[in-house]
Amino acid sequence: MAIFKRMTKEEMKEQGLTHKGIMFGFCPVYLGDLDSEGPNVVVRNWFPDWLFDLGYFLDSATRMTLPFNDEDPFKILVTGEIDYE
Repeated sequence: MAIFKRMTKEEMKEQGLTHKGIMFGFCPVYLGDLDSEGPNVVVRNWFPDWLFDLGYFLDSATRMTLPFNDEDPFKILVTGEIDYE
C-alpha cells in the first residue's frame, strides 16, 4: 500500500474498509470492522508503511516507561467515513 502500491476504492471496499482515521496521533489510516475487538487497520494511500511501525514502536516505548497501565491498547481517532461514490 502506501506510496507505491496504492489501493483502489474497489480493493478498499473488498477488504471492508469503511472509515478514515489517525493512529498514534500522526499516522493516517483506513479502518474497517470497527465493532470488533480487532479492527482492520491499514496505512492510507500516499503514506509510507513504516510510519505505522514507527508509531507502534514509539507507543510501546512510552508505555514501558510509564508507571501506570493504560486500558486502551491502541490510540485510534476515527475522522470520518470513506466516500465510495
